[in-house]
Amino acid sequence: METLYIDIDYAELAFRQVDPQAALDDKVLQNGFDRLAAKVARRFTGSVRTAIYGANYSGLLAFRHLAARPAFQLEYVFDRAAALPQLAHVPHVNLERREAAGPIAVDLVLVALAPRHYPAVTRLLARHCTAPLICFLYQQSKTAPARAPAVVPPSPYSLQGHGRFLKGREELQPQLEEIKQVLAKLRQTVPRRSMAATIRGFVHTNSLHRNDAQARRYAGNTPLVLQKLLNTHWQQGDPPHLACGPRANAMVALCDLMDVKARVIHLFSSAFDDIRGHILVEVFDAKARQWQVQDPDCDTAYYCRGADRPVSGLQVLVTDLENIQPCGPLKTGWRATGTQHLKAHFWGALLHYGHAANALHINHQRFDVRKRFAPNNGERFYTYIERNYDPVVII
Repeated sequence: METLYIDIDYAELAFRQVDPQAALDDKVLQNGFDRLAAKVARRFTGSVRTAIYGANYSGLLAFRHLAARPAFQLEYVFDRAAALPQLAHVPHVNLERREAAGPIAVDLVLVALAPRHYPAVTRLLARHCTAPLICFLYQQSKTAPARAPAVVPPSPYSLQGHGRFLKGREELQPQLEEIKQVLAKLRQTVPRRSMAATIRGFVHTNSLHRNDAQARRYAGNTPLVLQKLLNTHWQQGDPPHLACGPRANAMVALCDLMDVKARVIHLFSSAFDDIRGHILVEVFDAKARQWQVQDPDCDTAYYCRGADRPVSGLQVLVTDLENIQPCGPLKTGWRATGTQHLKAHFWGALLHYGHAANALHINHQRFDVRKRFAPNNGERFYTYIERNYDPVVII
């Protein structure tokens, strides 16, 4: 088998969050597939029998471009996961479980998966396929983008809104300086309260937990959210409606503003028909040298019984929840702080966001990874995670 690379930068494409519906307008993908079409035209005459290895996001991007070029005749989609609805009309083959005799005959296999899957995929194709040409969509080694693109689609779950992004916005500096002064004064009113807890309380107190149409209008616009929080603090407007994700993004932004190291974490539940999540924050305590959970949505931190410092998300994940105490400004305990639903249904799967990759941690006693979620196209959890949060490292 001969191998080719379209040489799309995987990390850069994931960072830009290309919409599959607009894939044909993306110049990077367009140029890459034009190069592939030219190479294939020199090698084959007539239609090129083609299979795509990858049934999710990257596979759909590849499908859009192959379907727009008459030379490619798509005959199969290979993947262990069920195909997206847009690919459901193409015959699907799971090579990992294939027992049929004889290899599958195609001219070209386009591998549309993250580069870390290339070695395993190459072995499967050698065993089950006679394609003379294998083309890999992405570069063999991932490289991080040198800088953010000029325009990044806002998302309530992205890291776009944190303080490092805010500090580069000169027009926001007056508001940010005002917020810094407010937080410093609030911190002085309760000397024993940490800056992280002060920020958590500021976000929680000056917003309402809502996930309605009003909330969705500015959920991904962290600068606007911070302005609304400040206005509410000065009683100059109604509290913004925020779900857990925008509250967590706002807290991370303010932590960064106040030189407190922080990151977003995502919990998942398998207790419902669909995949549900809850988003909160971990801050790094330099003195204790550990990450500590802070939940601005419930205005709580998490402690082990008898401990005097908050614990990390991983500690909560692996500890008997009867030995964990959520603590708010005035109340302690799951029921008293209104977090009993998290105890009952969450803390079974935890995702750490990262710039190079996301890390997924599972407590199999609390989370059913074998379950299929009907509202999520019958997907299992790992398939859902890889499709929505790739690149991800499962730990």
